[in-house]
Amino acid sequence: MSDSETHKLPVLALSIALLLVLAHWSGQVLFDHLVFDRNAIGNGEWWRLLTGHFVHTDWDHLTWNLLAFLILGSWLETHSRRYLIGAIVLGCLLIDMLLMGGFSPLQYYCGLSGVLNAFAVVGLWLHWLRYPGWISATVILLYAGKNLSEAMLGESLLTDPGWAAFVPAHFAGALAGMMLLIVLRLREHDAVYMMPSRGTRKRTLYSIPS
Repeated sequence: MSDSETHKLPVLALSIALLLVLAHWSGQVLFDHLVFDRNAIGNGEWWRLLTGHFVHTDWDHLTWNLLAFLILGSWLETHSRRYLIGAIVLGCLLIDMLLMGGFSPLQYYCGLSGVLNAFAVVGLWLHWLRYPGWISATVILLYAGKNLSEAMLGESLLTDPGWAAFVPAHFAGALAGMMLLIVLRLREHDAVYMMPSRGTRKRTLYSIPS
């Protein structure tokens, strides 16, 4: 990754966090126009596929997700804004496919917790690359244990959003994070220079540093 891709101040993450607070502070009327609503989406209100992930049922629901977003989102953006944007886009896309594809009985859905699992997967991988060792491994195991526990219990361990937690969205978000890592790694390997070696007609591949 080049220095030009790094961001010391996570402006985008901080801006999104501010929008989360403003959206919740605006009240029930705005919530009703932004929440994921299957019937409304079917009637052409497509924006809910995106906005539904950024509204929350109450201040407790928002606070937990906002805290996680500020930590993970800022961590990703300081590495590369591509990680932050990619995690949001892929996370929303896969969760929406899950919600709209007949795999969910839900009429309504809201909250950033599913997308945050995409952040978590990418963030844990970046942390492992920078600080490999037992601490990183322990954090990864704790994260995996949390998700497995939620799958068995059918509810969120850390938050009580007022609505029943839809745990499959957390797994869809985690899958989005894995897909993002694969896509970015493939792009890095595809960016190569063909350089002729000295004294021979053979060519050597030199990859562009990430």
